Amino acid sequence: DNYWGTPGTGDCDCFTITSCAVLLVNGYKTGFSLYGNDKQPTHIAADVYLKKGGRLYSMPFDLCAPRIDKVKPYIWVQEYKLSL
Repeated sequence: DNYWGTPGTGDCDCFTITSCAVLLVNGYKTGFSLYGNDKQPTHIAADVYLKKGGRLYSMPFDLCAPRIDKVKPYIWVQEYKLSL
């Protein structure tokens, strides 16, 4: 059950693991965020950390979405940073 509707091509957790690995190997600071509408998480997406105006901020990197920099609205989000 993924955004693209193609069976066997992965879902949000598959895409997040792949995205974080590729971002880390290419030197980007990365992490992931869990999203939910009640007590349990219902979505996960990678984050990429970028510098803008000397400040570090996170941008979603969601390969399940029509635009990788946008995540549909959820009630809550919990962010986790990764490092090698």
